This record gives sequence, structure tokens and C-alpha cells, in this order.
Amino acid sequence: MCKKYLFILILSLNWTKADPDAEKNPNASASAETNCIFGKGCNDQAGIRTFIPEQDEEESRIIGGHEAWAHSWPWQVSLLYSDMPACGGAILDLWWVITASHCFKRYKKASMWNAVVGMHDLENANESCHQTVTVEKIISHKDYNQKTNENDIALVKLRSPLLFDECVRPVGIVNKELSPLENCTVTGWGAIRENGPRASRLQEVNVTVFDPQTCRNFYGGKMYEFMMCAGAVAGGMDACQGDSGGPLSCFTGERYELAGVVSWGVGCGRAQRPGVYTMLSHYKQWIDSSMHGDLVSVDSGADSTAQCGQSKMGPCQLPSGLAQVVSAEDGTFKVENISEACPNSWPWHVSLQNHDTHYCSGVLVHPRWVLAPRHCFAK
Repeated sequence: MCKKYLFILILSLNWTKADPDAEKNPNASASAETNCIFGKGCNDQAGIRTFIPEQDEEESRIIGGHEAWAHSWPWQVSLLYSDMPACGGAILDLWWVITASHCFKRYKKASMWNAVVGMHDLENANESCHQTVTVEKIISHKDYNQKTNENDIALVKLRSPLLFDECVRPVGIVNKELSPLENCTVTGWGAIRENGPRASRLQEVNVTVFDPQTCRNFYGGKMYEFMMCAGAVAGGMDACQGDSGGPLSCFTGERYELAGVVSWGVGCGRAQRPGVYTMLSHYKQWIDSSMHGDLVSVDSGADSTAQCGQSKMGPCQLPSGLAQVVSAEDGTFKVENISEACPNSWPWHVSLQNHDTHYCSGVLVHPRWVLAPRHCFAK
């Protein structure tokens, strides 16, 4: 008895344009494998600080902190709008930076933003290991609330991949909520005092993470579930204007991990008014799915109304009757009553090509996966 078996193959898609810089950047091909969100496949240098020999005198103290050792926070990002420093951020992988959604309340056009990494002194354009990359896409959390600051989190997709070295490294995200009174570090180029001038060299300050009830005592109903606060009860240790979106980094025993991004506060360094941060451990699934295509950003220009199994098409004349398979006199079979499909009427249909030549078809079942017959890849 002859048996026939159906074999299927699922293809993983990497939705990237051909990048001429990829050959120059040996890290670029590893981007899909560099996933620090769930602690799998993370770059082995992620969250590891570097200490390059100093050459300049320290700048004045910020609010309870001081100038950081140059390039010792290699995941720190400065986000520039029209070449002006506007917010901070942190490197998640070769293509992605995490920051705060409120950074883009007024200025949402991605092409106007640049990400600067590997930089210590923003006024020193001659620093050897800094990189400047244009922003390709901004994904703000769809439930961000400008009035309450809930879900104050955003992802920035870079137009070209970063080059990881001793000055530029990613950082992972903590897997759980922090223990009360844990010490972490917030970094940035923000103001050195409330309503004061911004720092040109990267500053750091150690802050104490408070338990949720203490935060509610400080801020009452303004503290929501997925916010955290950190600073000092007596004040004097805080982020300030210009630090928005910057990283709150916590040492977890082997390396630093990201616990939060700077969100909001009342003043800078005031007593019983610690800085408030977006708690990133709650958003790991959103971060991971956004980076890997499960969610569509309203700002990306994509049509978010399209649903699985539904097509968007205009009026189109289709043949009457059903297609059928008929046998010819020579014993072959052919399909009759078929016609050219209406344009874009089968949006899940995939053409698998080799050197721009179609050789097999597949079905799009996920933003990154295609279902196809196994025999398409027999050779």
C-alpha cells in the first residue's frame, strides 16, 4: 500500500533591507540572536561596565552625584532632536534603544532624531569611539497617558546597526521587581540642579529604590502600579531635566541590568520627592514583541486595521463558477476556470524566491514566519 506524507516547513523571516554596512559590521548578522529581554542569547558583554583610563578633570557634581568614569556606562544613549540633546536611553541590542514615551510628545518624526552612543563629553566631537545613528522608527506604548504618565515607555529602531566595542554595549532587563532599599545608579547629561544648566559630560548618581507603599506615601494617587521611585528621603540624589528616558541600572551580582527609565518627578532632588521611573520588568513581553514584529506602531505608517485572514481590496471582477481539476486525453490534469487574482486580495500569499526568481509559494502565518512545503527546500 502506497502512503503519502505531507511535510511542511516553517521559515523564519528577518525583515531587514539589504544593508551595505552589514559586511563592515560583524555584529550586524547577530542582531536577531542578541536578545537580552529574557536573558537568552544575550551578548556576553551586556551589562558589563568598562573603565578606560581618564584624561580630563572631573566636572562639577550633579544632584548628589558626580561625573561618571568616561565610557563606563557603555549602554548609555543620548537622543538628539535636530542635533540638540533631548533625552537619554539605553541600548538593548544592535538595532534598538529603550527610552521614555514622553520624549516624543511633541516631536514624533523619526527622521529628525539621532542616537549618539559611546559618548562621554557631548561637546567633544573628537571622541574616538562614539557612533551617531539616524532613527528609523519610534514605537511608543499605545496606552501611554500624558496626564498620568502611565506606560511611559518607548522603543527606538535605528536605521543601521551599532558596532559593539569597549565603548558601546547592550544591557539586559531585570527579571523581577527589585528588593526595597536596593541601590541602583541613574545616569545622564541632564541639569546639574533644578532649572540649572545641563552637563556636557555624563553624570551618575546612586539612588535607593523604595518599596511601592513608600512611593505612594510620597506621591499619593500619582503613583500607578507599574511605576517605581528611587532617590533619598532627605533629597539631594536624583535625576533632573534632560535625563528623561535614561537608564536606571542595577548590579545583579555578575553584571548590571536595566530596572527602569527616567519618567517624571516633582522638582529635582527635593526631600520626599524621589524620581519616578517606568518599571521595565512589567513591560518585557511588550518590548520583546515590539522588537520582533508582533505589534505594529501607529507611528510606523503601517495599516493596523488589517486582521489575520482578512484582505483590503477595492472592487474587482472575478470569474463566475468554481475552479475545477479536469483530466486531459493524454492523462495529464489541469485546473480550469481560473483567472488572475485581484491585486493584494490574498495578502498572506508569499513568493519564495532565489536570485529574484520565484520557485515556490508559502503562507504568512506570523509577522516573522512563513508556512511552506518541505519539498521546496529538498536540495
